[in-house]
Amino acid sequence: MIDPKTGTIRFAPELAISPTLTRENFLSSLLGTRATVLVQNEPHCSFALPKMIFSGHAFVGSLWFTGSRLLRVSIASVDESFGSSWSNWSQGREMERKTFHDSLLQSALGPGWSGRPFPWGVVASLYDPKSGSSSIIVTY
Repeated sequence: MIDPKTGTIRFAPELAISPTLTRENFLSSLLGTRATVLVQNEPHCSFALPKMIFSGHAFVGSLWFTGSRLLRVSIASVDESFGSSWSNWSQGREMERKTFHDSLLQSALGPGWSGRPFPWGVVASLYDPKSGSSSIIVTY
């Protein structure tokens, strides 16, 4: 999913997000044409990504740009086993989602990935109690 040498996040050959991705290149890509604007307060702009599949698991995400520069990527599993709405949300399920994210990152980045800076940026797996959600954050 995340290449430890380059920081490229790859869901499929045609669905790759690299630290050098510009907003212009993103918007003209297959992924960009399917994305929607989340917040636009220039020069800052974020985009919601469509559902993507990686190793049989569904994910959603967002990209955050300042001007042309990609600053951050947020991705989260949306497998139904973690709940599909607030009616079946629980903190336990969110912690299971976080554990799943941690496992993916361990497989991709190796032992000791958490808190370790990479030449291209930093990766975090977080549970946010305010939003009640877990996600993987890649900051370039």
